[in-house]
Order: sequence, then structure tokens, then C-alpha cells
Amino acid sequence: RGRLLVASYEAIRFQKLDMFSVMLRQIGGQIMKMHLDDAIEVITDGDGNENAADVYSIGTELDGTAGTLTYSALLEFWSKFDPFNLNTLLVAPDVMLDMLSLTEFQNPLTGLNFQGTGELTTPLGAKLIKPGAVPTGTVIGMDRNYALEMIQASDVMVEYDRLIDRQLERAAITSISGFAKLFKDASKIMKV
Repeated sequence: RGRLLVASYEAIRFQKLDMFSVMLRQIGGQIMKMHLDDAIEVITDGDGNENAADVYSIGTELDGTAGTLTYSALLEFWSKFDPFNLNTLLVAPDVMLDMLSLTEFQNPLTGLNFQGTGELTTPLGAKLIKPGAVPTGTVIGMDRNYALEMIQASDVMVEYDRLIDRQLERAAITSISGFAKLFKDASKIMKV
């Protein structure tokens, strides 16, 4: 993954802020988002070794009505993780709203902790993360200690060069990495 940033000498020289550094940070954030998208794809579809995550749908494999999230469905999903621990939930934005509306999540101490620290605590004890890359109506549960391995050829590299004849400065920001599933059963998917 990578991006190339190109700016003229004049554009850099007349900036009140160090815009080049700001743009480099923004590009770094975009690369990290691409890594998250890759990780979610590997959890969902597997890493090429026929190890896609098991999918449990509410109304078929899990008790309840399709399209309706219930606390009992969450508990049943949690119970599917033996011998692993469900300690991370990647939740689609629409499901996050449904989840936080459940009465079990209305504990005053949960709200106080969220208002004070911005961290959501859940009755399941799993860390809730709301990435936009998770498909609508989907919850990805995993044991973050055993689900994925990130394989990096190198850290994020920033390389600069100057084209004097064109008076341009360029910066290439690249990262070479991929993901592998460690244990297939350490990640599972719930469809609402």
C-alpha cells in the first residue's frame, strides 16, 4: 500500500503550517485504514487456505428473529468461541446502534465510563470497535491474541526526492504487509 505526495517548492515555502507534515500524517492514517480493510477481508474470507470465518445468522444458527439483535443472540454467539475468548467485536455502524440500545447496555456505570473515558464497556467484556469496513448487519467477533498475524516486509517507509528541473518535491509513503489467520476458530461472524 502506498501514496505519493507531490508539491512545488513555492507551495511548501509559503505555507503557514507545515502542510507537508500534516499531509504525511493523513496519508499514514489512510494506509492504516487500508490495513484494517485487509484484516477484515482475511478474517471474513480467509487467507487462501480455506479458513474463512464461520458465519452464524440470527434466526437460523442463532436463536431470535432475523434482522433483530438481542442480548441472548449475543450470548449465544459468545458461547461459540470455546476454547478461545471473545475479547474483540468489530461491529458495523448500524449494528452498533442496535447493540447500544439493548437494555443490558443501559447500565448507568457503563454510561458513566463512556462519558468519562470514551471507552465502551460491554456486559460481554469484549472491546467494541466500529470500523466502517465491516459490512452492514455484521458483527465480527475474535480473540485478538489468536485470530490474525500481521506480516510486514518493512515498517512504513517515507522516501523523498526533488525534481530540480520541475521544482517539485515528492514523498512516497509505502508499507508492504499482509495478514494470515493463525487459528480459524478464533474469529467468527454474526449476521443480524
